[in-house]
Amino acid sequence: MFGEGFERLTEEQKVRVREALGKAWGRPEVSEARDRMMKANEEMRDAIHAALKEIDPEIATLLASMRGPEPWGGGRGEMPKMPPAESAEFPGAVVKRLEMELLVFSPPERREEARKLHGRLLEMPEIRVAVEKLNEASVGDRMAAMEILRRVYREGVGREIGKGREKREGEKREGGGTEFRRPPEEGK
Repeated sequence: MFGEGFERLTEEQKVRVREALGKAWGRPEVSEARDRMMKANEEMRDAIHAALKEIDPEIATLLASMRGPEPWGGGRGEMPKMPPAESAEFPGAVVKRLEMELLVFSPPERREEARKLHGRLLEMPEIRVAVEKLNEASVGDRMAAMEILRRVYREGVGREIGKGREKREGEKREGGGTEFRRPPEEGK
């Protein structure tokens, strides 16, 4: 997120930044801003797609055929609509939505790692408890239970990403890693 600037921080500062970011991801205003950003992104894609169909329908079809499979299987990349809080499917849809959000923000070459991370997160005691509370919540309490789950899930993501970075930094210090990531070759 911060590139080389982050690498110049002390270990104590890095830990504090990771903890603060983990907590920030769980804040309602951050969740709402992210949701607005994703909706704006979806609207932009829709506008581009409509314009391409109008300008040159064959190009629109060609570009659509080049797109790889979406991380959650289908659609043009938009998040599926959530069922209403009253629906029996709501708790499961919340968990699936968290996985989809994790995949959306993961680079394509790391999507499989992100899926595994989601599985590990669901095994964490605090996240398991939050999922159980969402499943058991009355309809009136489901939104609050969902926000708690989102907060602890994002905190878990922040901790796990931090652990991964620390592991990679340790490998670099021991000579087992590289100092940089090469960009993908042309066409990959």
